[in-house]
Amino acid sequence: MRKIVEFFVKYPIWGQMSILVIFLVGLMSLFSMNVNFFPEIDPRIITVQVAYPGASPQEMEEGVVLKIENALRGVQGIEQVSSTSAENIAAITIEGKKSYNQEELLSDVKNAVDKVSSFPTGAEKPIVYKLKLTERVVTMLLKGDADLLTLKKQTDQIEDELLTSGKVSQVEMKGLPAWEVVVEISEENMRRFGVKFDDLSAAIRRNNIDISAGSLKSSDE
Repeated sequence: MRKIVEFFVKYPIWGQMSILVIFLVGLMSLFSMNVNFFPEIDPRIITVQVAYPGASPQEMEEGVVLKIENALRGVQGIEQVSSTSAENIAAITIEGKKSYNQEELLSDVKNAVDKVSSFPTGAEKPIVYKLKLTERVVTMLLKGDADLLTLKKQTDQIEDELLTSGKVSQVEMKGLPAWEVVVEISEENMRRFGVKFDDLSAAIRRNNIDISAGSLKSSDE
C-alpha cells in the first residue's frame, strides 16, 4: 500500500488520470442506467375464484376450497396458500416462490384446478388469474361549461384515442356515470290503454334480446 502511495506522489499525473477514468465510467453508467419512479415488481400472487350461487360459507369451504387446496399440494413453486369462503363465492390465493418461474406456476395451477372433477353441481367454472400491477403514468382532468352528456362523449373519444395510440394499455375514467337507457311512460297514456308496469317490463325483456343470427357463407369465406 505504501509503494502505491509513493508511486502516485512521485507521478501525480497517474492519480489525475485514474480520477478522470472513474468519473467517465460513472457518467456512462448514469446515462445507461434504467430508472423508474416506482420499482418494477414481479407479481407472485395467483388467485382462484369460484362462484356457487346459493351456497353458504361452510358449503363453499367443504365443496370447493378444500378440493382445490388438495389439488394444489403437488404443485411445485408454491410458497403459501390461503383461502376465503363467503356466501356464494370463494377465493384461494396462491403466493409463488421468488426463484420460481411465475408463468410456469400459473400454468401448473390452472392444470391442477382443471383436474378437479368433483365440484358441486351448481358451482361455476373456476377462474384462475395472476395479479397484475399497473403503473399510473398521468392523470388528466377534463372540465368545461358543458352538460354531462357532452363531457361523457369527449372523455369516451379521449379514451379511444389513447387506447388506439399503442402506447397506453389501460385507461380508467372516474367522475362520470355510465351509459344507461331510461324508459319514460306517460301515466295518462298507461291508464288510457290499460297498460301495467309488468306489461312494460315484459315488453322490454322480449325486445331486448341478444341471440345469434347464424352464419353467412360465400364462395370465398
